[in-house]
Amino acid sequence: MAVQTVTRPNLPSLTPRGAACALTVYPMDHVLDGSCVEVGDVYVGDTGFSTDCGLERVRDTIRAAACRYGADAAQIVSHHEPSFFGSTCHQVRARFLVCKPEEPDAV
Repeated sequence: MAVQTVTRPNLPSLTPRGAACALTVYPMDHVLDGSCVEVGDVYVGDTGFSTDCGLERVRDTIRAAACRYGADAAQIVSHHEPSFFGSTCHQVRARFLVCKPEEPDAV
């Protein structure tokens, strides 16, 4: 599989969390908390010779990349399914997110 990660300039570096951290990969239609900010993105696709590229494997690759990046979550923004005339792999772009819990109103 091909994995391409893009960082956002002018953002502070995040602390990597280890490739096996517990991180949620949200689907495209999930409405995120308003505190979430995009800090980078990743594309996982076919190299032309890829074989182990089912959707769960691609999601695991996104999760590991987001953990290494230091993100709190990831959200899929595009997903191209395998096809007979195109790639036999799932091709997915996801964004890395940092989400700050909203502070309760001061009393």
